[in-house]
Amino acid sequence: MKCPTCSRAFVRLPFLGRELDACPRGEWVWIARGRLAPFSKAIQRRPSRRDLASLEKECAAREKAVARALKRGTAPHQRCPECEERMAHQPLSRVGGILAHCCINHGFLVARKGFETFVDFLARGGETLARQRLTKRVAQIAREAKAAQEREAAGDLFSLLMSR
Repeated sequence: MKCPTCSRAFVRLPFLGRELDACPRGEWVWIARGRLAPFSKAIQRRPSRRDLASLEKECAAREKAVARALKRGTAPHQRCPECEERMAHQPLSRVGGILAHCCINHGFLVARKGFETFVDFLARGGETLARQRLTKRVAQIAREAKAAQEREAAGDLFSLLMSR
């Protein structure tokens, strides 16, 4: 496989007891389909409350930057190193603002700095942060659903009173 930007063959680098395919110039990391979970399991977690607070701010800033880049079209699409199809932009995790290029059949291409940020994100409690955000989102959806039901019930009552 070759790096889609410099056309040099990827090299295998040891990482957390596994091998990682990386651009020899250090620009990109290729994570084949199914290989992200073993990497994430190998990362030593050491979250603290202070880490989570600062991680929340960092993630929010990265998420805004990624959204701006995608909106302006300044995040170019890369080609899959295996099939050479144009890859879609996908977040590497639901929280964190780490952009990856995804080939649905073969894997993820991530900027090396983005991969290092992802490792740091997991080590500092990123999964806990993701669960907290998901819990808040579910609670918000439940509140919105309850309010909609109450509005509907009030509307039915109003209709009933007006029909008499």
